[in-house]
Amino acid sequence: MFEELLGIVAIVLFAGLCSVIFRKAGYSGLLGILMVVPVANIIWFIAFTFLEWPVHREASRLRLAFGQGSEADASSVLGQATRLEQRGDWSEAIALCELVAERMQGQPAADDARRVKESIQQRQRLGGL
Repeated sequence: MFEELLGIVAIVLFAGLCSVIFRKAGYSGLLGILMVVPVANIIWFIAFTFLEWPVHREASRLRLAFGQGSEADASSVLGQATRLEQRGDWSEAIALCELVAERMQGQPAADDARRVKESIQQRQRLGGL
C-alpha cells in the first residue's frame, strides 16, 4: 500500500515538474501530463528537444524590435509571420514582415521580408486561398 502511494506521488510530482518546464519554454503546462504516458513521453521529449520554443520566438521578435536582431532572429520572425498568415491573421503577419524589413535594412533578410509581405498581401487579396 505504501509503495503504491509513493509511486502515485512520484508520478504526480514528475508531471508537475514537467509542467513547470513546459510553461517556462512557452508551451502549455498540460504537456506535463503527457510525460507520464509511455511512448508518448519519449516522442514528445525528442520533439521538445528540437522544436523552436515559443519563448525563443518571442525573444527573436523582441531583439529585432529593439534593433539587436540577427539573421537567425529575422528568419525566426519570418517563420512566425508565415504561421500567422496560415491562420488568417494577415495584419499581424504583415506587421512582422515590416519589422524585419525595417530592422534588417541592407541585409538579405530585408528582401526576404518584403517578398513574404507581398506574398501575404497577394493571398489576402485573393481571399486567403
